[in-house]
Amino acid sequence: DFREKHGMDKTDFMILCVADNWGVKKGSDDVSKLAGKLPDGFKVVAVGTNSESLSPSVVRLPRTQNQEELVKIYSAADIFVNPTYEDTFPTVNIEALACGTPVLTYLTGGIGEMTDDSCGAGVKTGDFDSLLREVERISAEKPFAAENCVKKASEYSDVGKFEEYISLYKELVGEKA
Repeated sequence: DFREKHGMDKTDFMILCVADNWGVKKGSDDVSKLAGKLPDGFKVVAVGTNSESLSPSVVRLPRTQNQEELVKIYSAADIFVNPTYEDTFPTVNIEALACGTPVLTYLTGGIGEMTDDSCGAGVKTGDFDSLLREVERISAEKPFAAENCVKKASEYSDVGKFEEYISLYKELVGEKA
C-alpha cells in the first residue's frame, strides 16, 4: 500500500532515510546526491523533511509520531540508509531492524556496533562512493534476511539492556551480581 500510494512499482528498490531534523550533519546532502546518482528502479524516500531540505527527486514525507505509520514505512523499504555525520546511537537504525529492514550506515559514533554481517553494513563516514557502491551491491545481492534484522534489534530491548546496566553498576560499585 505504501509503495503504491507514493507511485512506486513493486520492483523498485526502496531506500528509506529517516531523521528528526534534516540537515548537513544528518546527511541531507548525501541523501539528495544518492537520489541523483541511482538509475531508474531505485527510489529514495525521506521521512521527517520539509520541501526545501532535500532534492525534489527524493520522495519527501513529513515527520510522524504515528508508530503504525512508521512501521508500514520501515517495512515497505528494501534498505534503511543512515548517512549521518554526527550521531551517537540513533534509534532509527534499531527501528528499521525491528521492522526487518537491513541498515546501511556511515560508521559515525557507536553506530558500527548496531549492525553485523547478518543485518547490514557500514562505510566510513563521508565516503559517499562506498555508500553508493554498497546500495548497488545490496540491491543486486539481497544478502540480508528480515529475520536476522529482527533478531539483531531484539538485542536492544529495554528490559534486557536495563538488566545489563544494573549488572554493570553492581560490578562498578563492587557488589556481586
